[in-house]
Amino acid sequence: MSIKSLTIQKNYIMSEEIFEIKIPFETVNDDTVTINKWLVSNGDFIQKGDVVVEIETTKAAIEIETEHDGTIEILQPEGSEGAVGDAIGKVYINSKKIIEDKVVDLKKEDSKIDLTVNSNAIISKKAKELIDLHSIDLIAFDGKRFIKESDVTDYLKSKEPETSDKESSSSLVTETNNPDNTKQKNNKKNVLGVFSEALNSAKTRNRSFLWIFFNYIFRNWFLNLLVKVSPYGVIIWVHRLRGVKIGKGCFIDPSAIIETAYPDNIHIGDDVRIAAGSIIMSHIKAPNKLIKNNLVPYVNKKVIVESHAFIGVNVTIMPGVTIGEGSVLANGSVVTKNVKPYTMVMGNPAENVKTFDITNII
Repeated sequence: MSIKSLTIQKNYIMSEEIFEIKIPFETVNDDTVTINKWLVSNGDFIQKGDVVVEIETTKAAIEIETEHDGTIEILQPEGSEGAVGDAIGKVYINSKKIIEDKVVDLKKEDSKIDLTVNSNAIISKKAKELIDLHSIDLIAFDGKRFIKESDVTDYLKSKEPETSDKESSSSLVTETNNPDNTKQKNNKKNVLGVFSEALNSAKTRNRSFLWIFFNYIFRNWFLNLLVKVSPYGVIIWVHRLRGVKIGKGCFIDPSAIIETAYPDNIHIGDDVRIAAGSIIMSHIKAPNKLIKNNLVPYVNKKVIVESHAFIGVNVTIMPGVTIGEGSVLANGSVVTKNVKPYTMVMGNPAENVKTFDITNII
C-alpha cells in the first residue's frame, strides 16, 4: 500500500496578556546574578506559585516563583548573567492552543519531505489578527518560537508582487526628471524613521511621546552640547541636571561622554576624576533586526563608579560595570567587568595589572 499524503499537526499558542519574570530587587545584594538553572522548559504551562528558575548570587542560591498562570518563554539561558531588575522570562496569560492540520501530498514514493516543525510557537494577539485577516498558512513560520506582529508584516512584504520592468523604468525616468520628488521622498522616509524610533523609545521606557521628545531635545542634545562649552565649575552641575548622580569634589573633562540616553543610570561617588575622551555607557541598542532575531540583546544596566576612582584618557566603561573605590583605569582601557577596589586595570578587555598596598592609606 503506497502512502499518498501525510498530516502534520502543529500547536500554536495565542496570548492576550504578557507578564515578565524579573530578577527581584529585594532578595539580591549583588548588581548582577547568574541564571543557575531553569526548572521548566520553554513553552511549558506554569501555575502561580511554581518555582521556575534558580539564580545564584555571591552569597546564596535563590528560587524565583511565578506570580501568574500561563505559558512561559525563557529569555536568558542557564549560565548567563543578568542585572537586578532585568526580565529573564515572560509569562503569556490567557493563552490557548490553536491546532492546525497541514496535509502534504506525496506524488512520488521517493519524495523527501522535511517534517521538522515547532511543537509550540507563541503567537501575539496582533500577529494572530493579521494572520487571520490575510489567511496566512501558519506553516510559513516554521522555526519561530515566538511569532510577533513584525514577523507577519515581514512575511506579507516578501509576498508583495514585484514591480514590472515597465513600471520600474517609468519610475526611474520620473525620478531622474524630477530630482526634487526624490529628495522629498527621502526626507519623508527620514522623518518617519525618526518618528518610529521615538515611538519605540516611548514604548520601551513606558513614557509619553512628548516626554521622549523633551528628553531628546533638552537632556540628550542641549545639555550635552552645554557640557562641551561650559567652564569646569559648571560641567558637574550640568551633568547633575541631566540626571547623572555625582558626589562631591569630582572632575569630569568636557570631552568625556557620560551616557546620553539614560544618564540617571550613572552613579559617581566622591573625588572621582574622569579624563579626556572617556566614555561611560549604560545601554546598548543594536539595529532592530538583530534585536528581533535575538542575535544581539538589548542592554540597559546601571554603572557605578565608587569614590576616589581615576578614569584615564579614552577609557570606555561598558553597561553593568562597577568601578571599585580607589581603582585606576589606565589610558585606552575597555572595561567590560567589575573592577576591584584599589587595583589598576589596563587593556582591551581590561585586566588587573596591579593591586595597591593600602595598609598605610589615609
